[in-house]
Amino acid sequence: MSKRVRSKVKARGFSEMFLLRAPQIALALFLVFLFYSTVQSLPPRAITIEAGVKGGLYDQYAQRLKADLTQYGIKTTVLNRKDSNLIASDINDPNNPTIGGFVAQKLEPDNFPNLNQIGTVENAPIYFVTAANSKIDSLYKLTNQSLALYPAGSSAYDLCRKVLDIYGVNSNITPKPVGNENAIIQSVLNNQNDLGCFLTNSYDSTILKYITLGKLKVISLENTLGASIHSVYFQQNTLQPGSLSVNPPIPQSSINLLSVPIEFMVKSHLNHSLITAITLSLKSEFSAPSPFYSAKTFPTSEFIDFPIDSRSQSVLKNGKPWVYDQFSFPIAAFLDQWLNTYGALLGTLVVMLTVLDHIGFRKFLVKIQNSRVRSANRYLDRVLLKSKTVGLTDAEKRHLARMEKWVSKQALDAQYLKRKIDNFALDDSSSTQ
Repeated sequence: MSKRVRSKVKARGFSEMFLLRAPQIALALFLVFLFYSTVQSLPPRAITIEAGVKGGLYDQYAQRLKADLTQYGIKTTVLNRKDSNLIASDINDPNNPTIGGFVAQKLEPDNFPNLNQIGTVENAPIYFVTAANSKIDSLYKLTNQSLALYPAGSSAYDLCRKVLDIYGVNSNITPKPVGNENAIIQSVLNNQNDLGCFLTNSYDSTILKYITLGKLKVISLENTLGASIHSVYFQQNTLQPGSLSVNPPIPQSSINLLSVPIEFMVKSHLNHSLITAITLSLKSEFSAPSPFYSAKTFPTSEFIDFPIDSRSQSVLKNGKPWVYDQFSFPIAAFLDQWLNTYGALLGTLVVMLTVLDHIGFRKFLVKIQNSRVRSANRYLDRVLLKSKTVGLTDAEKRHLARMEKWVSKQALDAQYLKRKIDNFALDDSSSTQ
């Protein structure tokens, strides 16, 4: 057989197969998209966040957040690390499973491109404490005293050393990392260290308890305004007389302190439902008043100059999105994520179909529908020639079987319509008699 004849009898039938199977192909593609988009939009059931040492400030915050997220069906694992200064780096790392954590350090956005802030949850005071009967009443008077601190590499350790550096007394102390806040206080009360420094929340009941019992005193810092100017990350705060207890008044006189903003940081482009749940939790946990600020001052996204997640900003300003009021959290979380991810695509598709309809796209579809019979006829002509020469492949035989089913269906549909027409004709003739 010549090459010319062989080329004529090669009956692949791809175009005919596409035309015959176009509705099924379109349905299959739609189902694949629906399955993929559904899986991608399911709310997360388990997350990992990082905190500092167990019992420390970050850990206290993280445990409160963990308890709140349980009500949304989100299981939270809290990883504790002594070197809490690396929490931001872990969150920024795309390959690290940690999705968020509390930080208290100056972060440059250019160095953390995969990081967003949810918001500042509070200004946490830095306390320098000593035994109530100690003669130490000023940082300027330190002379070779031992200072109990958080572990080296933690945010609290670095912040305390930074304050001492600003006051020019770092060389006058011996740092003794002992652990979290309670460990620091106990080391001072047990005379193991002359004074202690730690970062704590602005309504710390532990401080109130030991001050009330007359066991601890807080060292008031001189020139806190100058210190805050010297390091823009520090804020000036004053514990007013009677702000911890009115009767008896505690403290009896004002205590000047420095504080730092505590932010909750997350990975960029995090699931919208997860951001919503975290932000709602932070709003409920940190909106209460404290001795340093009034109610609903925090959390806020306007305290530091760092990129903020758009969803958290909306929740902080406008409250819970409407979909979470209408449905249970799992359903609302799915709808929220799906609409935010694929809503624009769906809207674009609707607009495109509307435009195409106005410019005659339906006529084009009708032409394609009508061409199916002609395409099938051309395909059968080629297959007939090939069957009489070189024979058909198994793929072509299967395609013929599918075409036979399609023809049979068209015949059944035609017979059904013909019977309807016949019935109409009978009814029409009987009405005229």
